[in-house]
Amino acid sequence: MASPHQLKAVAQSCPEYIYVGNVRNGLSALLNESTDVRCDTCIHWEDGRCNINIYDNILTSLDQT
Repeated sequence: MASPHQLKAVAQSCPEYIYVGNVRNGLSALLNESTDVRCDTCIHWEDGRCNINIYDNILTSLDQT
């Protein structure tokens, strides 16, 4: 189970992160500073996991730095 800190750190480093609100707003909304960037606010997050399977790779790379 990922911690809230991990979800945030991974999302902030993820090149594939897309805020789910952008899709809901017809891709016209821009990501702004008030948006909470976390994996669970990304369009690729389903059923408690990353559906494009890059979460673990990013988390591991963060641990190496």
